[in-house]
Amino acid sequence: MRKLIIILLMAFVLVGCKPNETDELPILATPTNLRNEGYTLHFDPVDYATSYVINVFGEEEIEIEGTSYVLGLYGNFEFRVKARAEGYQDSPYSTYHSFTVTYDYEIIRLFYSTNSDFDLKLIDLDETINISYIHSNTDTITDFDYFMSDQMLYLKAAFLKTNTLGFHELQILLSNDSIKRVHIYLTDTLHPFRVTDMAILYKDEDVIVQFELFGGTIEGITHMNQQVLGPDDYVVDGSFVIIKKAYIDNFFETHPSYESISLAFDIQKGDKYYLQQIFIDKIIE
Repeated sequence: MRKLIIILLMAFVLVGCKPNETDELPILATPTNLRNEGYTLHFDPVDYATSYVINVFGEEEIEIEGTSYVLGLYGNFEFRVKARAEGYQDSPYSTYHSFTVTYDYEIIRLFYSTNSDFDLKLIDLDETINISYIHSNTDTITDFDYFMSDQMLYLKAAFLKTNTLGFHELQILLSNDSIKRVHIYLTDTLHPFRVTDMAILYKDEDVIVQFELFGGTIEGITHMNQQVLGPDDYVVDGSFVIIKKAYIDNFFETHPSYESISLAFDIQKGDKYYLQQIFIDKIIE
């Protein structure tokens, strides 16, 4: 009996002392050199890492495969990042990198999916101005990749579909020697999304916002104070939404302390809802 008890005790000790399998895995190094270029986050790669987890404001976690991420917002931010790989323990989080992004309205920011079929409008041009050339930081663009229609410059869908996913910057030299900068963020999503920029500078006219709905429908628009816009405030024209000048003027007149209008668009596709947001910013003189 005593021998049986000793054997059981030894088995208990051996089981209890068995090391945790996770503790035996090597730990990845912590990412370093956190920085931002405008609203794009960057950090240096970590040996053996296959993905990274970006933690924004200590709350939202975003897992990515590369070492950069387009935040696409402006304001005050802080982020940290850790490395991840199968067969390794996640690295410790880096220290936070804090930064402020001021918005540059001169840059035209657009979003596009390789699953879309429409040609992407870049800029409107005056009748007296022509395109001298278009330069891309990542791609070679020829005369076959874009076209003009009613003084509007379009980038062809066929060209966009051949490009790599991620961030692309174009510089458009005009005949008056001015340069337009266009940032395009290319994805492969099939979910509805906003094509035009999140922030729009109000120019005392109707505001037009383009969406890629992928068969979805815009069910309604809500202001940040929970006010639902009525049928006199906007018009839905296919994938375009026109926010009426009268609504914008009335809002800024009745809310003189506000410098921006935040609108949320409810898009339904099948049994799912998708929320997209824009900011209509007042010109501050």
